[in-house]
Parts: sequence; structure tokens; C-alpha cells
Amino acid sequence: MAKKYKVVYDRKDCIGAAACTAVSKMWVIKDGGDGKADLENSESKQNNDVQERIIGEIQLEEMMETARVCPVNIIHIYDLETGEKII
Repeated sequence: MAKKYKVVYDRKDCIGAAACTAVSKMWVIKDGGDGKADLENSESKQNNDVQERIIGEIQLEEMMETARVCPVNIIHIYDLETGEKII
């Protein structure tokens, strides 16, 4: 069985630097929006302040790179099976 990971994005703290969108097409900034990024195919929590998405191993390295380039460190990745924080 392939490993799964949960991406948790604290959208409320996004500053709109768009570094994530430069690294990955899994992130978008919508025209006419508030200037903050959105995680594609995610589930919104807490009035859209937090977005979550389950990814597989194929997407892990790309998502880890987005977490690394985020200037405010608000993209977190957890091993879905163990709950351990990867980044």
C-alpha cells in the first residue's frame, strides 16, 4: 500500500509571496481574490483559514519543496499513518 501524507496549510497566515505557486501547480492565487494562495483540491477548515489535502508519495517531494520555499513556514506535511510531522 502506498504511503499517504496530509498537507496542512495555515492560509490565514499567508502573506501572498507566491513562492509556492512558483514551485508547484498544486498552488494557485485566484484573480480577484485576497492575494493569498490556495491549495488545489483541498478541504477547507475553520472558515477557510486552514486547507488540508491528502497526497501520495509521487507528490511528496514537490510538496516538500513548496513547504521549504514558503517564507512564513505555514505549509506542514504529516505522515498520515503515524501522524509524524515531516516538515
